[in-house]
Amino acid sequence: MTQNDTEMTPKPLNFKQLKAAEILATGGREVDAADEVGVHHSSIKRWRRIAAFQEAIAEFQREIHSAAMAQAARHILGAMKQIVALAQSSNTPPAVRLAACRTIIDYVNQHVVTKQLEARLTQLEEMLEA
Repeated sequence: MTQNDTEMTPKPLNFKQLKAAEILATGGREVDAADEVGVHHSSIKRWRRIAAFQEAIAEFQREIHSAAMAQAARHILGAMKQIVALAQSSNTPPAVRLAACRTIIDYVNQHVVTKQLEARLTQLEEMLEA
C-alpha cells in the first residue's frame, strides 16, 4: 500500500518530501520543488494529499512567520523612534508629519485591540473549561 491520506499509520516524511514542503512553504511552485528534489511534479501533487506533508508545509510557514515577527520586533522600537522624530520635527513637511502621526495612532490602536482580543479569548477559554 502506498502512503496516502487514508493510511492508518503514515510513514514519516523523507528528506525529499521535507525539502519540497519547505520550498512550497516559501512560495515555490510545485514544479520548482519537484526540480529541486529530483522528482516528477506529479509526485508533489500526490504528496500534497498526505496529511503529514500538509502539516510540514504549515509548520514551515509558522516558522517563517515566527522568524519574521521576531525580526520585526527587534526593529520596532527604532522604527517608532524615527516615526516620532518625524512627527515632532518642524523641518518635516506637514504631509509627512501627518502620516507619521497616523502611523503612531494606528500602531497604538492595533495594540489595544490585540490586547482586548487576547483578554476576551482568555475569558472564553475559561468559560469553556468551567
